[in-house]
Amino acid sequence: MDASRIRGTAHHWFRLSRQALHAGEYEAKPCLTQLQVFIESQVYWYAVKGVDSLNSALAQAVRCAQALGLDRDYEASSNLQSEIRHRVWWDVCCADTFQSLCLDRQPLLQSYLSKVPLPLNCDDSGLTETSVSPLPLAEPTCSSYRVVLTKAYKVLNRLYAEDGTHLTSYDWISAVDAELVCIINQSPWYMNMSNDKTFAKSREISGYDYIKWQHHVLQNTISMQRLRMHRPFLQTQMRDLCWPKCIDAIEKSFGVYLAIRASDVKNIVQSKKMLVQSFQSFCSVVSVVMFLLIERPKLLQNIQHDIETAIRDLRDLAEANPYLPMAAEGRATLNRLLSAYQAGFHGHNAAAGSLEGINGQALIQDLYEMMGGGLNTRKYLDKIQDTPFDHANPRPIDGRHDHGIRPNTSNDASAFIPNTSTEIMALCPDDSLTLADPYVFPYDNSRNLDLGLHFDVLDWPMEDFEFPARA
Repeated sequence: MDASRIRGTAHHWFRLSRQALHAGEYEAKPCLTQLQVFIESQVYWYAVKGVDSLNSALAQAVRCAQALGLDRDYEASSNLQSEIRHRVWWDVCCADTFQSLCLDRQPLLQSYLSKVPLPLNCDDSGLTETSVSPLPLAEPTCSSYRVVLTKAYKVLNRLYAEDGTHLTSYDWISAVDAELVCIINQSPWYMNMSNDKTFAKSREISGYDYIKWQHHVLQNTISMQRLRMHRPFLQTQMRDLCWPKCIDAIEKSFGVYLAIRASDVKNIVQSKKMLVQSFQSFCSVVSVVMFLLIERPKLLQNIQHDIETAIRDLRDLAEANPYLPMAAEGRATLNRLLSAYQAGFHGHNAAAGSLEGINGQALIQDLYEMMGGGLNTRKYLDKIQDTPFDHANPRPIDGRHDHGIRPNTSNDASAFIPNTSTEIMALCPDDSLTLADPYVFPYDNSRNLDLGLHFDVLDWPMEDFEFPARA
């Protein structure tokens, strides 16, 4: 069957899989099959933005995993079954931590304390009913990405230690950031950008087309989360410390993609992996451009070039895949945002980073799914309007010029993070979506916190589905 036809009937396949799971009584009692179906079903829930359904299924998956004792499997893998149990456990943990990062909620599992062995670096051929044959991480396998990503998510889960009381502590955030940087720096040579020659050599790996895009997801995931962690502290006395880390995260978020692109410029937009990860690429570029509009740095030429390159690729992707409106609409949105930044920087409109001439309502419609709802996007854009831009003295790349922003006089970012139910509800849009529409799910209000962008960090192809137009 043609891939486009599969995308068009994805909702039917999903419903049939749920019916089959129920008919086979796999939900009657906890079993690994139930958890494996949940792990794969996330693709669909993210594609249709079914946050409520996903959260309900996630809670059930956590209970199922605990009922199966996956959280108490402390012995090292010795055969296929034990390795599957370890992998499923950590997949559930990663899904839980990912939702916490997206929704700014406490994770259901304190997986940073888990003593369950991490997944092995082992190809499927190295797993049998009676033995396992793991390889050193220096040798790439189909599981290498899972090993490194799980390490990163175990560190990220620690953000929420002690009921998240440390989220407003810069020392705590800085320690987590240092661990994430260490994971990237110590990643295996085929997922390490520190040496251009080794990265070039990694293209010679058999099956590298798959590994390189996994590397892209890993680098993009950690870079964007670093940006999100430090962003609240830009309005505190710690801004001079966290500013260069934000810039470093922005630069590195494009690093792997540009290296992949340079290896095959002509065919980059024909890559199916590029198509699958286009949503993540769009989200990360939106995050960077919005950061530029709010913080107004004196943009290094290479960063602006990277953004413009990504926009051109989205244009080419849209032309090559007319059934993927996200690429075309995303490119148009990014062009407007980048133009606003450039106009403000060059003094064409010294106020507000120059959103003058841009249809604000249209921009909200373009961004609300990325920025946590229409009201939240409007509040973020209003911040641009409220912050005068001194185009003669933009913030330098080291962040030591505060361009008139009055900072919080402590290193506590709690003043900028809503932490009560009243504050949370004040940010929530008045959505009119109902479950009567089978293709639309009600918006999850908790996603409004801290303007968090919804990244496809686990390589779930959110935009690899096209659903029929609704009546």
